[in-house]
Amino acid sequence: MRIALLALTLLAATGLSACVSIDTTSKSRVETTSRDVDQSIPGYGVQTTVQLGDVMVKLRDHTEVITNVEVMEVSENFRLSGFGSETMDFTAGQKLPILGERMVGGKPHVIAMIPDWGFGLQIAPDGSLTPSLINTDVEMIWKVKAEPATVRFKRVPFQTVKTKARTPGGRNIDIAYNGLDGQSMKFQFREYSADDVNRPLTSQDFALPVGTPEVTIKGVQFEVLSATPTSITFKRTRLPALDIPPPRPAGS
Repeated sequence: MRIALLALTLLAATGLSACVSIDTTSKSRVETTSRDVDQSIPGYGVQTTVQLGDVMVKLRDHTEVITNVEVMEVSENFRLSGFGSETMDFTAGQKLPILGERMVGGKPHVIAMIPDWGFGLQIAPDGSLTPSLINTDVEMIWKVKAEPATVRFKRVPFQTVKTKARTPGGRNIDIAYNGLDGQSMKFQFREYSADDVNRPLTSQDFALPVGTPEVTIKGVQFEVLSATPTSITFKRTRLPALDIPPPRPAGS
Protein backbone atom coordinates (compact mmCIF):
# COMPACT_ATOMS: atom_id res chain seq x y z
CA MET A 1 0.00 0.00 0.00
CA ARG A 2 2.84 2.41 0.86
CA ILE A 3 4.41 1.82 -2.53
CA ALA A 4 1.13 2.39 -4.36
CA LEU A 5 0.56 5.67 -2.50
CA LEU A 6 4.12 6.73 -3.20
CA ALA A 7 3.65 6.06 -6.91
CA LEU A 8 0.44 8.10 -7.06
CA THR A 9 2.05 10.97 -5.16
CA LEU A 10 5.02 11.04 -7.47
CA LEU A 11 2.90 10.88 -10.59
CA ALA A 12 0.90 13.89 -9.40
CA ALA A 13 3.95 15.84 -8.29
CA THR A 14 6.34 15.28 -11.19
CA GLY A 15 4.31 14.64 -14.30
CA LEU A 16 5.53 12.70 -17.33
CA SER A 17 7.68 13.37 -20.38
CA ALA A 18 6.96 12.20 -23.91
CA CYS A 19 5.96 8.63 -24.59
CA VAL A 20 8.69 6.12 -25.24
CA SER A 21 8.77 3.05 -27.44
CA ILE A 22 9.71 -0.23 -25.81
CA ASP A 23 10.42 -3.30 -27.90
CA THR A 24 8.78 -6.06 -25.88
CA THR A 25 9.93 -8.78 -28.28
CA SER A 26 13.16 -8.75 -26.27
CA LYS A 27 11.42 -9.15 -22.90
CA SER A 28 12.22 -12.06 -20.61
CA ARG A 29 11.91 -15.14 -22.77
CA VAL A 30 10.06 -17.82 -20.89
CA GLU A 31 10.31 -21.52 -21.75
CA THR A 32 8.32 -24.03 -19.72
CA THR A 33 8.71 -27.78 -19.88
CA SER A 34 7.57 -30.61 -17.64
CA ARG A 35 8.80 -34.09 -16.91
CA ASP A 36 7.47 -36.96 -14.86
CA VAL A 37 9.66 -38.16 -12.02
CA ASP A 38 9.17 -41.82 -11.17
CA GLN A 39 12.22 -43.15 -9.36
CA SER A 40 13.16 -45.50 -6.58
CA ILE A 41 16.73 -45.37 -5.28
CA PRO A 42 18.59 -47.66 -4.88
CA GLY A 43 17.42 -50.27 -7.38
CA TYR A 44 15.94 -53.59 -6.36
CA GLY A 45 18.56 -55.93 -4.86
CA VAL A 46 21.48 -53.49 -5.23
CA GLN A 47 23.94 -53.62 -2.32
CA THR A 48 24.30 -50.09 -0.99
CA THR A 49 26.23 -48.44 1.84
CA VAL A 50 25.26 -45.05 3.27
CA GLN A 51 26.71 -42.97 6.08
CA LEU A 52 25.11 -41.73 9.26
CA GLY A 53 22.31 -39.26 8.49
CA ASP A 54 22.21 -40.07 4.77
CA VAL A 55 19.15 -41.18 2.83
CA MET A 56 18.99 -44.96 2.38
CA VAL A 57 15.85 -45.30 0.27
CA LYS A 58 14.16 -42.62 -1.78
CA LEU A 59 10.88 -42.85 -3.67
CA ARG A 60 9.67 -40.03 -5.90
CA ASP A 61 6.41 -39.90 -7.84
CA HIS A 62 5.60 -36.39 -9.10
CA THR A 63 5.79 -34.06 -12.08
CA GLU A 64 8.37 -31.28 -12.32
CA VAL A 65 7.36 -28.08 -14.11
CA ILE A 66 10.58 -26.36 -15.20
CA THR A 67 10.58 -22.70 -16.22
CA ASN A 68 13.62 -21.09 -17.84
CA VAL A 69 13.68 -17.31 -18.18
CA GLU A 70 16.19 -14.52 -18.78
CA VAL A 71 16.47 -11.83 -16.11
CA MET A 72 18.70 -8.90 -15.15
CA GLU A 73 20.87 -9.76 -12.14
CA VAL A 74 22.15 -7.18 -9.64
CA SER A 75 25.92 -7.22 -9.07
CA GLU A 76 25.99 -5.79 -5.53
CA ASN A 77 23.82 -4.35 -2.77
CA PHE A 78 22.61 -0.87 -3.64
CA ARG A 79 20.03 1.71 -2.69
CA LEU A 80 17.79 3.44 -5.22
CA SER A 81 17.01 7.05 -4.32
CA GLY A 82 16.05 10.34 -5.93
CA PHE A 83 12.33 10.44 -5.16
CA GLY A 84 12.06 12.56 -2.03
CA SER A 85 12.76 10.85 1.27
CA GLU A 86 11.81 7.40 -0.07
CA THR A 87 14.45 4.81 -0.97
CA MET A 88 14.42 1.21 -2.15
CA ASP A 89 17.08 -1.39 -1.32
CA PHE A 90 18.29 -4.11 -3.69
CA THR A 91 20.59 -7.04 -2.89
CA ALA A 92 23.44 -8.68 -4.77
CA GLY A 93 22.12 -11.50 -6.94
CA GLN A 94 18.57 -10.13 -7.01
CA LYS A 95 16.88 -10.88 -10.32
CA LEU A 96 14.54 -8.51 -12.14
CA PRO A 97 12.22 -9.52 -15.00
CA ILE A 98 12.89 -7.89 -18.36
CA LEU A 99 10.07 -5.81 -19.89
CA GLY A 100 11.93 -5.16 -23.13
CA GLU A 101 14.43 -2.77 -24.70
CA ARG A 102 14.39 0.90 -25.62
CA MET A 103 16.67 2.61 -28.12
CA VAL A 104 18.51 5.57 -26.57
CA GLY A 105 21.11 7.41 -28.64
CA GLY A 106 21.03 4.57 -31.15
CA LYS A 107 21.88 1.99 -28.48
CA PRO A 108 19.54 -0.60 -26.94
CA HIS A 109 18.82 -0.10 -23.23
CA VAL A 110 17.18 -2.88 -21.24
CA ILE A 111 14.08 -2.06 -19.20
CA ALA A 112 14.04 -4.22 -16.04
CA MET A 113 10.89 -4.18 -13.92
CA ILE A 114 10.96 -3.52 -10.18
CA PRO A 115 8.84 -6.31 -8.63
CA ASP A 116 5.46 -5.19 -7.23
CA TRP A 117 6.15 -1.58 -8.12
CA GLY A 118 5.03 -1.02 -11.71
CA PHE A 119 8.12 0.92 -12.79
CA GLY A 120 11.17 -0.17 -14.75
CA LEU A 121 14.87 0.61 -14.42
CA GLN A 122 16.62 1.65 -17.62
CA ILE A 123 19.94 -0.16 -17.99
CA ALA A 124 22.66 0.94 -20.41
CA PRO A 125 24.57 -1.51 -22.66
CA ASP A 126 27.49 -1.56 -20.16
CA GLY A 127 25.10 -2.70 -17.41
CA SER A 128 25.04 0.62 -15.57
CA LEU A 129 21.82 2.21 -14.34
CA THR A 130 20.64 5.35 -16.12
CA PRO A 131 18.72 8.10 -14.26
CA SER A 132 15.53 7.43 -16.22
CA LEU A 133 12.66 5.53 -14.66
CA ILE A 134 10.12 4.01 -17.05
CA ASN A 135 6.41 3.58 -16.38
CA THR A 136 5.35 1.05 -19.05
CA ASP A 137 5.44 3.37 -22.07
CA VAL A 138 6.38 6.75 -20.59
CA GLU A 139 9.59 8.13 -19.12
CA MET A 140 9.35 9.77 -15.73
CA ILE A 141 10.70 13.29 -15.33
CA TRP A 142 11.50 12.06 -11.84
CA LYS A 143 15.11 10.82 -11.93
CA VAL A 144 16.76 8.21 -9.77
CA LYS A 145 20.28 7.23 -8.81
CA ALA A 146 22.01 4.18 -7.43
CA GLU A 147 24.27 4.27 -4.40
CA PRO A 148 26.93 3.02 -4.92
CA ALA A 149 27.04 4.00 -8.58
CA THR A 150 29.30 1.01 -9.30
CA VAL A 151 26.32 -1.38 -9.35
CA ARG A 152 25.93 -3.23 -12.63
CA PHE A 153 23.24 -5.44 -14.13
CA LYS A 154 23.72 -8.38 -16.46
CA ARG A 155 21.33 -10.59 -18.41
CA VAL A 156 21.45 -14.15 -17.03
CA PRO A 157 19.38 -17.33 -17.35
CA PHE A 158 17.21 -18.25 -14.38
CA GLN A 159 15.37 -21.49 -13.70
CA THR A 160 12.53 -22.35 -11.36
CA VAL A 161 11.25 -25.86 -10.66
CA LYS A 162 7.81 -26.50 -9.22
CA THR A 163 6.39 -29.92 -8.49
CA LYS A 164 2.88 -31.32 -8.56
CA ALA A 165 1.16 -34.67 -8.21
CA ARG A 166 1.75 -37.03 -11.13
CA THR A 167 -0.60 -39.85 -10.21
CA PRO A 168 -3.41 -40.08 -7.64
CA GLY A 169 -1.98 -41.45 -4.43
CA GLY A 170 1.60 -41.12 -5.65
CA ARG A 171 4.09 -41.26 -2.78
CA ASN A 172 7.20 -39.18 -2.16
CA ILE A 173 9.12 -40.68 0.73
CA ASP A 174 12.59 -41.43 1.99
CA ILE A 175 14.26 -43.27 4.86
CA ALA A 176 17.46 -42.04 6.51
CA TYR A 177 19.92 -43.97 8.69
CA ASN A 178 20.36 -42.44 12.16
CA GLY A 179 22.98 -44.83 13.55
CA LEU A 180 22.97 -47.13 16.54
CA ASP A 181 21.56 -46.44 19.98
CA GLY A 182 22.67 -49.16 22.40
CA GLN A 183 21.23 -52.33 20.88
CA SER A 184 18.98 -50.58 18.35
CA MET A 185 19.35 -49.47 14.74
CA LYS A 186 17.69 -46.07 14.23
CA PHE A 187 15.89 -44.88 11.12
CA GLN A 188 13.79 -41.89 10.18
CA PHE A 189 10.90 -42.17 7.72
CA ARG A 190 9.89 -38.93 5.96
CA GLU A 191 6.96 -38.23 3.67
CA TYR A 192 6.64 -35.25 1.31
CA SER A 193 3.83 -33.47 -0.47
CA ALA A 194 3.99 -33.65 -4.26
CA ASP A 195 3.92 -29.83 -4.20
CA ASP A 196 7.11 -29.64 -2.12
CA VAL A 197 9.52 -32.56 -2.30
CA ASN A 198 12.27 -30.69 -0.46
CA ARG A 199 10.67 -30.21 2.96
CA PRO A 200 9.13 -33.19 4.79
CA LEU A 201 5.41 -33.05 5.42
CA THR A 202 5.72 -35.62 8.20
CA SER A 203 8.52 -37.61 9.81
CA GLN A 204 8.65 -40.59 12.16
CA ASP A 205 11.53 -42.27 13.98
CA PHE A 206 11.95 -46.06 14.16
CA ALA A 207 14.31 -48.24 16.22
CA LEU A 208 14.85 -51.96 15.59
CA PRO A 209 17.13 -54.46 17.33
CA VAL A 210 20.66 -54.76 16.00
CA GLY A 211 20.91 -57.93 13.95
CA THR A 212 17.39 -57.72 12.53
CA PRO A 213 17.97 -59.34 9.12
CA GLU A 214 15.10 -57.71 7.25
CA VAL A 215 13.49 -54.39 8.08
CA THR A 216 10.07 -53.19 6.95
CA ILE A 217 9.13 -49.54 7.48
CA LYS A 218 5.83 -48.22 6.09
CA GLY A 219 5.85 -50.82 3.34
CA VAL A 220 9.51 -50.28 2.41
CA GLN A 221 11.54 -53.43 2.91
CA PHE A 222 15.31 -53.90 2.93
CA GLU A 223 17.81 -56.53 4.01
CA VAL A 224 20.43 -55.33 6.49
CA LEU A 225 23.88 -56.77 5.72
CA SER A 226 25.81 -54.81 8.38
CA ALA A 227 25.27 -51.80 10.62
CA THR A 228 27.72 -49.67 12.62
CA PRO A 229 27.27 -46.38 14.49
CA THR A 230 28.41 -44.51 11.38
CA SER A 231 27.14 -46.54 8.39
CA ILE A 232 24.78 -49.24 7.16
CA THR A 233 25.03 -51.70 4.26
CA PHE A 234 21.78 -53.09 2.90
CA LYS A 235 19.81 -54.34 -0.10
CA ARG A 236 16.38 -52.95 -0.89
CA THR A 237 13.87 -55.75 -1.43
CA ARG A 238 10.51 -54.00 -1.80
CA LEU A 239 8.74 -50.65 -2.11
CA PRO A 240 5.02 -50.23 -1.35
CA ALA A 241 2.83 -51.18 -4.32
CA LEU A 242 5.43 -50.01 -6.84
CA ASP A 243 7.98 -52.80 -6.93
CA ILE A 244 7.40 -56.23 -8.39
CA PRO A 245 10.42 -58.38 -7.49
CA PRO A 246 12.00 -60.21 -10.43
CA PRO A 247 10.70 -63.76 -10.89
CA ARG A 248 12.63 -66.53 -9.17
CA PRO A 249 14.51 -68.93 -11.44
CA ALA A 250 12.66 -72.18 -12.11
CA GLY A 251 13.26 -74.74 -9.40
CA SER A 252 14.49 -72.24 -6.85
